[in-house]
Amino acid sequence: MAPRPPGSRLNPHQSTFLDFLRIAAASAVCFHHYSSLQPGVQAFPNVGQEAAIVFFVLSGFIIMLTTTEGRGSVGDYSIKRASRIYSTLVPCLLLEVAFCVAARTIDPSAEQTFPWLDDVSASNSLHAVTIINTKPLGDAAGFGGMPSWSLTWEVWYYVVFALVAVAQRRVLAGIVLLAVVLFLGLEPFLWMPSWIFGSLAATAFLRGRAGRGNARRRGTLFAAGGVLALLVAWSSGLRSALSVPASRLAGVGSEYLFPHSVGFLYFAIFGLAATAAIWGVLVLLDGRDGRPFEERTAARIQRIADGTFVLYLNHTSLMVLLYVVFGGWSVPYLVPALTAGILLSWGHRIERLRFPLRQRLMTFFGRRAPAAAP
Repeated sequence: MAPRPPGSRLNPHQSTFLDFLRIAAASAVCFHHYSSLQPGVQAFPNVGQEAAIVFFVLSGFIIMLTTTEGRGSVGDYSIKRASRIYSTLVPCLLLEVAFCVAARTIDPSAEQTFPWLDDVSASNSLHAVTIINTKPLGDAAGFGGMPSWSLTWEVWYYVVFALVAVAQRRVLAGIVLLAVVLFLGLEPFLWMPSWIFGSLAATAFLRGRAGRGNARRRGTLFAAGGVLALLVAWSSGLRSALSVPASRLAGVGSEYLFPHSVGFLYFAIFGLAATAAIWGVLVLLDGRDGRPFEERTAARIQRIADGTFVLYLNHTSLMVLLYVVFGGWSVPYLVPALTAGILLSWGHRIERLRFPLRQRLMTFFGRRAPAAAP
């Protein structure tokens, strides 16, 4: 395949790299929560929030990439984002209910060990399906075992992006943006720097900076430096060191603050390093001809990567269901491995519902559907 010309999509090598990155990040979250389900046991490195940061960076990168390539109205942008979220969220909410109910039915005592099995109430369902499970509108803890706090925050980043980068009526957009921030408070936006870093990397990428000058040297520098910075940040205790000043800046004390928010300074640094590493690898892969794998293998990798959203949302409840079925964690890593395998193997069927949903929404609102969906 010909090299990617300026302003076009990623080449197959770059796409496959991002697919592997999505699979690795979602699997890391799954195995991290496997450890957290066993009190006092750290069976897997504590990298769950770091993996979520990688997702934020990738989200900002892809949103900027696809929006810049096919810039339209706020309405078109909103339909694309809504179809992307709800085509997966609604089926995953139903799966969450099914997994939690099945676990409680097989072993009623499981609720004592995992009290969130009873969190699939009507009120929590309303908060989850409307994505308002964040203060002051709801509880950031989520729905059942879903880590839906991150999805909720990311949706608000979509809103901010629409107001800043897509909306044409700037004054009105600025007023709405200010109202959103004043209403929600600071907390949902504490992790947004990583999302912004990803979007800025996409902007640089689309402007063709990757193909100018000493691209290979620059790519190697960013990739190696970014990976080194990630390892140093994670292993040096920087998160703990920055938690105290971060909590003071965020106003911890009289008001509830979601535990992950306390590390926002560390996660901003981690997100910057992750962005540098990802951008560097994409630069190194720019201009590559052909495919990294044969077409059938590449398609299989993409299908697995397309199931990462489902894995991210439903892995905790499915792990507990398998725990109940097997009667414990008898074989180390068996339950999370099965969970990842099950959800990644068919999750793409759910995630790809976004295409017909987008088409229907475009038709319903009288808009012209894009020739190729990003």
